[in-house]
Amino acid sequence: MKKYLLSFYSKARKLMRSESARRDYEQSFGKLPQWVTEKLSEEQDSEFRQWENFDLRTMATRRDLLPRLTELQVGKEEHGHHYDTIYAQFSSVSHFDAYSIQLLRLHAKDDKGLELATDDLWPGLLILQNC
Repeated sequence: MKKYLLSFYSKARKLMRSESARRDYEQSFGKLPQWVTEKLSEEQDSEFRQWENFDLRTMATRRDLLPRLTELQVGKEEHGHHYDTIYAQFSSVSHFDAYSIQLLRLHAKDDKGLELATDDLWPGLLILQNC
């Protein structure tokens, strides 16, 4: 849990280095918390950044090695072995390449409007993929 929190705080600090990000945050939520801007020692900075430079596969595999947070089935699931199939298919959605354009389409709604959504088969396909 400590490593997750360090990674979270490190990423938040990294995002807030941008002047526009700081301005947007302060307009929406008020003054930045002190921990976002305070100067860290080299040792603290190194500890904060220890998980920043990993690729997503490594992060998923390392997450699987962490102690379970719950005994529920969701807590027992491992992510590393799903990485290749899911990432290969759905990273293109976030990167908006040609594949993602094919996944999302304009669909007519009952009220005569349009919505950008996946075809009806995708939720079921995702469930099967993850079973």
